[in-house]
Amino acid sequence: MKKAKLLFTTAIVMTMLFLAACGNSSEGGEKAEKGEKSSSNEKSPALQTLNNDKVGSYLADAKGMTLYVFKKDKKGVSNCKGECLKKWPVFYAKDMDMPEGYNKSDFGTITRKDTGKKQTTYKGYPLYYFFKDKAKGDIKGQGVKGVWYVVNDETFAKLAGDSGENATDLASGTDTVLADTANLKKTVEQSSKDTASINNAGKKLGEDWDAIEKKVEEKYPKDYENIEDSLYPLLAEAAKEQPDEDKMKKLIADVTNKLNSFKEKVSS
Repeated sequence: MKKAKLLFTTAIVMTMLFLAACGNSSEGGEKAEKGEKSSSNEKSPALQTLNNDKVGSYLADAKGMTLYVFKKDKKGVSNCKGECLKKWPVFYAKDMDMPEGYNKSDFGTITRKDTGKKQTTYKGYPLYYFFKDKAKGDIKGQGVKGVWYVVNDETFAKLAGDSGENATDLASGTDTVLADTANLKKTVEQSSKDTASINNAGKKLGEDWDAIEKKVEEKYPKDYENIEDSLYPLLAEAAKEQPDEDKMKKLIADVTNKLNSFKEKVSS
């Protein structure tokens, strides 16, 4: 009888332990499932666009803090270092959600050589905050020293005009015009009596200048006027039936100096 009672008690205890173990296992599995679900639903930091009466639409981070680009930077390279970074902290976020009108492919990441830290880029340009911006919508960094700008289409049109594809085209075009000027100089020195050759060399110079003239005038009006003060008298002289050799040599020297200065400016 005692033996049967002992067996019965043991069976009850074992059953309770089994049920408890199953309950703990189920609870643990449920927690694991919840943890995995929470991780998979974790949202990426979302960029956003804000609007301002002065600058229009511009890019900000998830908290509404304005992002900036530095005109002196180059694509993939930050030139804001040391003390500069104290006023313009870097922005970095991973796997960001894009606001309407922006493409994820335009964003990238660089690793800074000075600090070893990562920094997010937009169209190749590193992104920054401004230390005086304290609240959502602040744009106190806009236009600082003429080299810091909010991120929008207007800013990138300006960057392209100053140091992007247009500048590359102008530098290349200026090289061509310089080569034409050198050829005209050589023609004048070696064949001063060969009017046809001088006319043709001058015509080639004029045609290649025409190819970049409009861009130069739009982007660099003062340089345009300065170059034309010497270039057009040179072209007019080269087109004559009897060009003045001495006058042409002086004008060629002036044009060459002005074009070299302009090329250095657009290439920097």
